[in-house]
Amino acid sequence: MNSYPCDAPTSERQKRPSQMPPKRDTPAGQSNSRESQSAEAWKRTLSSAGRDVAARWVAPCRAMFDALAKQNPDDLAALVRSRTLQPEDMTFAAEKLGETNAPDAIEILKALVLDESTSSVVKEGALYGLYHLEASDLGDVLIAISRSSSPALRSVATRLLNRLG
Repeated sequence: MNSYPCDAPTSERQKRPSQMPPKRDTPAGQSNSRESQSAEAWKRTLSSAGRDVAARWVAPCRAMFDALAKQNPDDLAALVRSRTLQPEDMTFAAEKLGETNAPDAIEILKALVLDESTSSVVKEGALYGLYHLEASDLGDVLIAISRSSSPALRSVATRLLNRLG
């Protein structure tokens, strides 16, 4: 089954119909699995303008997060706050949130980092996001994370602590 990279906007994919994945027999507006139902939950967190931006992609991806960060940073903040994305997408959304001027970005990212139920991969993205924002207490957060049981998180925290000098 051929599929398009998520980073290609929908309009580009429509120019290459021979590479379109086969259509499913599921009627429009219905879902054939619980997974696909939950996969759409993230869209409900966006404003109308945010949904218009996200409509260019069939699924969450880095390019969509870039576009939201530039055009609708509050929607990106709401998306990260909602925690409706899969961890592999959430990490990139969290990092990109750190490159915005969203007023509650630091609060949202710190909550992700400090919540024990948050996956390590999401915490990594949130740490990079906090680094981009130059959060005033980033050093304290990084020191706490450097004691994590996750080798990947310890590595990221140590790397960012070294960058802080």
